[in-house]
Amino acid sequence: MLASDPADYRKYLENGGRVAMSNKAPLDGSELEATQRIQTHFPRCMDPQVLAAINSSSSQLLELALRDMLTSLWKRSERRNYSSFEQIHTFDVVVPRDYDHKTYLAAVRGHVVGRIHYWNRNISDRNFRTVTTRLIPGQRFTVKVFQVVGEVKAIDCSSLMVREGAVMVGAQGAALALEQARDQLPMNRWLLSLDEESSLWLDGNSRMVPVLRHEPVAQMTFDLAYFRDRWGDKVCLLCFCPVADGDKAKP
Repeated sequence: MLASDPADYRKYLENGGRVAMSNKAPLDGSELEATQRIQTHFPRCMDPQVLAAINSSSSQLLELALRDMLTSLWKRSERRNYSSFEQIHTFDVVVPRDYDHKTYLAAVRGHVVGRIHYWNRNISDRNFRTVTTRLIPGQRFTVKVFQVVGEVKAIDCSSLMVREGAVMVGAQGAALALEQARDQLPMNRWLLSLDEESSLWLDGNSRMVPVLRHEPVAQMTFDLAYFRDRWGDKVCLLCFCPVADGDKAKP
């Protein structure tokens, strides 16, 4: 029979996590409710021996087991997130002194007309008026370019940005990179400028992420990608890292 003592938990693990269905621990009402709530979140057709172990465990033991499991998952996720990216380039940008959030995208589009292959008409000041971090006139950024290795989702990109101290500047950040650093952008890659899902333009039922693409012969594309897509090794993430006053942006 399983008990709440961690030593008993270790023995349970050493025995392969098996316990007889009839060996029920004397659980009180709250502990029985806890085991029942946990079981409702498990997949169907679970091994009866595992269910038996859950049924006969106290809330203290379940808490220990769940904590160990979650810690393992977090560590595995952390390794996967950070090892799924490779930094390939860095460049600096400075927000113009006359920056106006309400009109910036239209202004950049006017500056690059004739020098860009395609600008998605839905990338507009109206559609992307909401942004997690608004650019500030005179603000400086070191932009780190991370190549995706394998396959990632938006949550993986967000985790990397937190680690790097990057802020989410969305379409305005992408436009700033296009205007000031187009020659610095890697060729033949889709370059994401991420934002919180709720801040992105909603196209029907899908949130859209601004993406740049630097084509051969100096062609540039400013387009949109689905936020909930999985992104592969043709994709890079632009991490806009603010440069503190008095510090120099480091390449």
